[in-house]
Amino acid sequence: MVTISANMSPETRVSYTENQDNTITVAWETTDKIMLVGYDGTTYKGYSIFSHNGGNSFSGLTVAGASTYKAFYPADAVKLNEDGSVHHDVNGVIPVPGFEFWEQTQVGDNTTGHINKHLFMSDETAGRLITDNFQMAAKSSVIKFVLSDIPTDLCLTKILWKTEESLNGYTHWAALNISGVAQGTTDLTAYLAFPPNDMVLGNTGRVKVMLIGLAKSYEWVSPQTSGKTYFPGKRYTATVNMGWSDAKSEFSFAINPNNNTDYRIKLKNSTDVSPANLTIYWGEGAPTEIAKGTNLTNGILAEHFYQHKGERIITIYSDEEEPTNKQMPQLTFQGDKWLTAVLTPFPNFGPAATDFSWCFSLCQNLVSIPAGLFHNNTHINNFSYCCDCCTYLYIKPGLFPPENSTFFENRGDMDWSFCFNRTGEKLANAGTAPPLWTYGRAGNTWTYNDCFKGANKLTNYSSIPASWGGGKIGY
Repeated sequence: MVTISANMSPETRVSYTENQDNTITVAWETTDKIMLVGYDGTTYKGYSIFSHNGGNSFSGLTVAGASTYKAFYPADAVKLNEDGSVHHDVNGVIPVPGFEFWEQTQVGDNTTGHINKHLFMSDETAGRLITDNFQMAAKSSVIKFVLSDIPTDLCLTKILWKTEESLNGYTHWAALNISGVAQGTTDLTAYLAFPPNDMVLGNTGRVKVMLIGLAKSYEWVSPQTSGKTYFPGKRYTATVNMGWSDAKSEFSFAINPNNNTDYRIKLKNSTDVSPANLTIYWGEGAPTEIAKGTNLTNGILAEHFYQHKGERIITIYSDEEEPTNKQMPQLTFQGDKWLTAVLTPFPNFGPAATDFSWCFSLCQNLVSIPAGLFHNNTHINNFSYCCDCCTYLYIKPGLFPPENSTFFENRGDMDWSFCFNRTGEKLANAGTAPPLWTYGRAGNTWTYNDCFKGANKLTNYSSIPASWGGGKIGY
């Protein structure tokens, strides 16, 4: 057992407290852990977890055969390969954590406790010895949203922040889940930790802030800007005190395609008819227009060729703004290896949209879906295999209604089998299972065998009845 010293710069925020005089208090917390990755020259030898002792002191074991080290906080932010080794990119560099690391939920107004474990830091100085003082440099930033004049009919579940590299191409996003904020709240302060290199705002680009609600959403869009660069270790403030408008009927999701990828937006049915005029923004290039009444064939809504790899936000707008009417054809993402996040709830897919089976099955890079994802589709009675094998997916509160809900009583017989099979199994914390087993059924037959099978990283897995594939024995 050895003891190391890990220092933070004054701008680094781990235990993050913003005081009334606008000063910030920072400190290590007692539960903090650092990962030291050991090397012999440039050869990876393994890693060791060091626990906080107080002050800047951490204790742990050395790595056998290692002569130099790199340090990372938090320890669980570093991605591991399936064999348990630390993941390095093709250049031998340990990358900034993926999308799943940045999943955050703020509870209530003006609270910061949620960001402590999302402030990524590292010391990757070449030749650092175990006896050296590690200097932990921030790789993340914080944005403070000061929002006012929020419409009173909003039941807020999420703040979605988008930026453009160029006009009409929202290519970057960050999101903050919200809970514990009552409908009617008109002023809100929210904090979000984010990777600054991912939030690119280019010349002529705009910023969009969306307030996502269950039944209604609002948005604010900036004028064109001259661009902005965000730097690690900084805190930014975004103030929106007017100009909220009804969010357009839209569906947004993020993908991370490779070079030379022909990406297709897939339909649930092999043929369909567009119920409205649709406009699809691909995160680059010209949008695709689909006129109302267009016959859609081969199970494809539209496709786009991406010459270069990198994250894109795809947004589909519908000119049917009435949420009780069908707004666009039903989509599916089964087996989509490029899909990383669903950013907004599904629009109304119409009364025939009853079957959401296999909707996200085998989307193994999907890390985030929003609260109220299915809320606008009130005829669904088949969720079988819906999130099957989404091994990096985090389930946030509000995906489905709270316990003892009667929301599904009018759906007739329902199928939940294998819905969350192995969901989040590669995460340390996969979120919270919706309490489906408590819902009212009005005498209808529900099939739910192995609904949560293998999803044992859910925080309430031990409370899920075994008959649903959970860990509560005897139920």
